[in-house]
Amino acid sequence: MNLYALSIFTEVAKHRSVTRAAEALGLTQPAVTAQVRKLEKELGVTLLSPRGRGIQLTDVGEMLMGYAHRLFAIEREMELKVEDWKRGMSGSVRIGVSNLPAYRLLPSWIASFKRHYPDVEVKLITSNAQQVFDLLLEYRVDVGIVGGEHVVSAVEQERVFEEQYWFIVPKGHRLAGEQAALAEILEEPFLFREKGSTARETLLTLCREHKLPPPKVGLELNGTNEGIQAVRAGFGAMLVPSLLVREDVESGEVGRVYVRDVNLSVPIYLCTRAGESVSPSVRNLVEVVRR
Repeated sequence: MNLYALSIFTEVAKHRSVTRAAEALGLTQPAVTAQVRKLEKELGVTLLSPRGRGIQLTDVGEMLMGYAHRLFAIEREMELKVEDWKRGMSGSVRIGVSNLPAYRLLPSWIASFKRHYPDVEVKLITSNAQQVFDLLLEYRVDVGIVGGEHVVSAVEQERVFEEQYWFIVPKGHRLAGEQAALAEILEEPFLFREKGSTARETLLTLCREHKLPPPKVGLELNGTNEGIQAVRAGFGAMLVPSLLVREDVESGEVGRVYVRDVNLSVPIYLCTRAGESVSPSVRNLVEVVRR
C-alpha cells in the first residue's frame, strides 16, 4: 500500500474537505485528489463520495480511516522511541566489571546513571579483569571496568579512579598495625585470588620488581570478600583494595601491615573496544563515570 497516498487520504478524511486538506498539507487540490484516486485504484474501492458541497467517507473509507489512525500512531511512537534511543534515554548497557569496582565504585555510578536514565536497562557481569577483557572482545558486554594495568591492543582504556592496595593479616598477628619489610610479610601464607585477577597480578609484579620470590599460596579463592573473611577468621595474609577492607581495619577485625618502601596504587580503567563508536546509552554511562 502507498503510505504517502494513505497519509493524504487521512488528512482529507479528517477535514472532510479536499480544499482544507490541501491547505493543511501545502499541496494543490489536484495533487491531493490525484493521490486519493491513486489509493482507490490500488485498493479497488471507492473511499470518498460527494455530500453537498463537501465529501463523506464510504463504509470502506471509514474502516480504512480507523486502521490508518492506528498505523500512523505506531509510526509516531516509533519515531519517538528512536529519538529516545538517539539521546540515550532508552536501550541497554551491558557492563563487565572486575571485583573491586563492582563492589565499591559501580553501585554509586549506576545509581547516578539510573537517576538520569531510568528507562535504560543495565546488565552486569562480575568477573576478574582478564575475563572482563574477554567478554568485551567477544561482544558479550558493551563496556568494561577493571582495576590494574593491562595491555590489550584491541581495547581502549581510560583511567577513571586510583585505588590503594593494603596488606592485611588477622587481628592479634605480630605484624598487625606494624611496619615491616616486604620480605617479612611475604613469609606468611598468602590468600591468592585466581589467575587473571588484578590483586594476584599486582602482588606477583611487586615481587618481581623487588627481586623476591612470591609467597607461599596458603589458599586460592575466586573472590576478594571470601579472602577477607578467611583473614578475619585468623588465617593468612592478603593484598586487598583498601576500599574493600577499610572498615575491617578501622574496627580491628583485621590488621593492616605497613610495608616499608611500598605504596601500591592501582588504577581503575573504563574500557571499550578500540576503533568502535559506542551507543548513546553507553556514551551517557561513560560521562557519568567520568564525573
